[in-house]
Amino acid sequence: MASTADDSPEVTGSDVTGTEQSFILYDAVDDMFEAASTQAVIKIIVEAAADSLGYSQVGVHRYNPTDRSLPPKEWSGDLEAELGTPPTLGEDSLAYELYQRGEAVSVADYHSAEGDHTNVDATIRSEVIVPIDEYGVLMAGSTEPNMFSEKDAAFLEVLCGNAENALNRVDRIDRIEKREAEIESQQETLSELITQLETGFQAVSSDTTAVSTCAGEIATDADTQVEQLMTVSGAIDDISDLTEDFSASADQTAETTDNVLATVEDMRTDMTEMNESITATQAAIAETQETVSDLYDAISRIDDIVDVIDGIAKETNILALNASIEATRSDDSDGFAVIAEEVKALSEETSANTEEIENVAHSITGKIENMADQMDDTSTRIDEASETIAETTRSFDTVVERVTETANITDDISSGAAKQAQSVQDVTGAVEEAVSIAERIVDKTTTIEQSVETQRGQINELDRAIQAAEIELS
Repeated sequence: MASTADDSPEVTGSDVTGTEQSFILYDAVDDMFEAASTQAVIKIIVEAAADSLGYSQVGVHRYNPTDRSLPPKEWSGDLEAELGTPPTLGEDSLAYELYQRGEAVSVADYHSAEGDHTNVDATIRSEVIVPIDEYGVLMAGSTEPNMFSEKDAAFLEVLCGNAENALNRVDRIDRIEKREAEIESQQETLSELITQLETGFQAVSSDTTAVSTCAGEIATDADTQVEQLMTVSGAIDDISDLTEDFSASADQTAETTDNVLATVEDMRTDMTEMNESITATQAAIAETQETVSDLYDAISRIDDIVDVIDGIAKETNILALNASIEATRSDDSDGFAVIAEEVKALSEETSANTEEIENVAHSITGKIENMADQMDDTSTRIDEASETIAETTRSFDTVVERVTETANITDDISSGAAKQAQSVQDVTGAVEEAVSIAERIVDKTTTIEQSVETQRGQINELDRAIQAAEIELS
């Protein structure tokens, strides 16, 4: 029975009779135990309370453990229109305190109530608050005082008591259904797991077989690798011998190249000296050409002198002719005649000598011209020889450069051959190490094969165990 906050003699109470409340309670309890959800039970509580009290200012606040409050969950049809949306009740509210204590309270009038229930500003004047176990509280209120009788409060307590059982039933059903769903899900998961395990073990078994096969192939390949490495080792030994021979040949080639280089240097020196001699010869020929040119000029002057003498001889001959004419006219003809004869003889002799000198001069001139032509040809040939020698010298320079490069390359080859010999030795060591590793691989492969066989037996045993567990689960 709910405790009464004050003793007011003017309690109005519900107009619904006790018999009607009994029928309402019976129907509500019957409906609650057939309800399939918590929300349906709460809705039945609100409707039964509203019908029993004869008005609709009834609501249920369900406990929210997250923020420790009592938010409204369900309320009767006219409550929101008359009083507004029901508020969320916090820890400082009377309803929360009663929920924590599990105690029902009926307040006749908040404005005149004594103790902690007094609230002269409250819109709700009278109210009944009944906890519904751990679910929350049922609240029936009115803006009028003294609206709830002890019969009304008792009805609400009985209603909420049955609601607790109905809600517990719904919770148990929910938990059972969830548990059944979980069990079904676990069974499905277990079945899938078993299927996956079977598939996995089959794959492992297949992989194990493949690993075993691969291990055998590795062993075979390792043996082949050992044989190939032994062959490579022998080939490397042959290469090492060839490298040593090549190194010796390279040293001999380097020595021969040095000798050729020295010979070419000597030839280049001789060609240089020859070029200098030709240059000197060209200078001498040039001087001779100048001398011949001077001689040619002198002979030309002789021709001029001969021309003068020839002119004098002609004049002398004219004088002799005149003297002969005068001798015929003069008395002293013998004297003029003698003079005329002498002059004529001198003129003839002079003319003869002049002609001989002229012939000699022409002869010398021809020989000088021939000699000048020959000297020009010689100079041209010397120039050509000088150019040829210059080209030969340049060729020798090129030969020297190339021989020098060949010598350098030979030195590099010799050095490379030495390095190659060392590298061959290193490779030989590496091949020997690879042979050793390959032998160890063969040993480890044998061990792997044995382990795989053992693993295969264990997997088969586990597969049989899983099949037996699956039979038990089914």
